[in-house]
Amino acid sequence: MTTGTISLRKLAHLLDFVGKMDRPILQAVRLRADGSAVATNGHVLAIYQRAHNLGRDLSLIVPRWMRHKLGAVARKVGEDDVQIRELENRLMVIDAPFGPVACTIDYDAIYPDVNAVMPTGPAVAIEHIRFQPQYLQLFGTTPTFTFYGSDRAISVNTGDRDFTGLLMPLRPDPNTR
Repeated sequence: MTTGTISLRKLAHLLDFVGKMDRPILQAVRLRADGSAVATNGHVLAIYQRAHNLGRDLSLIVPRWMRHKLGAVARKVGEDDVQIRELENRLMVIDAPFGPVACTIDYDAIYPDVNAVMPTGPAVAIEHIRFQPQYLQLFGTTPTFTFYGSDRAISVNTGDRDFTGLLMPLRPDPNTR
């Protein structure tokens, strides 16, 4: 059984990025073997480096009703790491300050594929680009943006050296010309 620690602050922030709809693939935080953690709702993507020390790939599905509570506690305790441990039957328990939180594990998760959406190459001048502005609040009050083209993800820098954000552009509607 796997045990380790996870940053409560980083996990809570990543949970802000997961999907609100009933698509399980968009409701998980992917923990990668390199210690990074990734979350997306399909419109924005967030990556934290040095988020955990489990040393393996898995996706953690935190119950929807628990996300707000973890966020509130994380804002109070700050940077504290909390214990995370694997139980039998695809369950993981986060030992949060208010008590244990049971989460479902998906061992086969490969979503999101960060390499497929991570922009590369030179930045370009700002051009006409469409995105959903309601997601900007997830990146804090003073993010900076790097554009790589109207059909590529926009890189978001929040000033946190461990955080990388991506804002996905809206695809043109093929029914309108």
